[in-house]
Amino acid sequence: MNYKIIKVFFTSFLMIFASSCATTQQIEQPIFTASIKVSEYKLEKGLKVGVISILNPNITHFHIGTTIFNNFQRQYDVDWGIPNYINVKIKNDLESMGYQYKKIKINEEWSDIIQETVSRDILFGKYYLNPGHVADIQKFAGQQDIDVLVIVKTYKDVLGGAINRVSGYGFYTSSFMGMNINAYAFAHISASVIYMEAPSLIAHHFINEQPAIEQFTFRGNIKNVSDDEINKAEPYLKRLVDNLIDVLSMDFRL
Repeated sequence: MNYKIIKVFFTSFLMIFASSCATTQQIEQPIFTASIKVSEYKLEKGLKVGVISILNPNITHFHIGTTIFNNFQRQYDVDWGIPNYINVKIKNDLESMGYQYKKIKINEEWSDIIQETVSRDILFGKYYLNPGHVADIQKFAGQQDIDVLVIVKTYKDVLGGAINRVSGYGFYTSSFMGMNINAYAFAHISASVIYMEAPSLIAHHFINEQPAIEQFTFRGNIKNVSDDEINKAEPYLKRLVDNLIDVLSMDFRL
């Protein structure tokens, strides 16, 4: 048996396999904060705007390894206060433009309804009000005495080259054969604006950007990221949120 030929063949196979894995795990470049204008209603100043924020204060860390078997997901408790940060920024923007802001907390009875109020047509990529919940949200708006409803919540989407759909916000890391670890911030957060008179979906906004976290350094087991490294994601997440709220505020500028 010619062992030299076998050795060459085996080495070539490993090179092809490594190249294939690297291609499937390739990280996409940051894109943008997407904005989909659905209706042309003009939101007059003075309207009462109710804001519901359905966000977990914890952040998510998702890791993309050499293969899907190396992928994992975990959550960290942080004191960044992203949900409150979003509410305060929306409140300040709306009141500065002459609208009445109202923070709304929902109970379990309304949670599922609010989560499903805005649906997406997967085939055409369009967003619309769920017909099955129109009467419900009209009732809800009447109870809350609001003219406009803003729903801020998380959604599921893929990260980098992974096939997993991840919800929430935080950061994800990627590596090949345990080396070249890179980190990216992500915020799968959307904001929908609903005018209750019709009712009509005015616009749907979501964050579709994953900026690289600079100076992210790591040693040891990627499952044990230090607090110092985790905290580097905070300013990136707040910048993503700022962009989302800035785009949202444009719906109220006449």
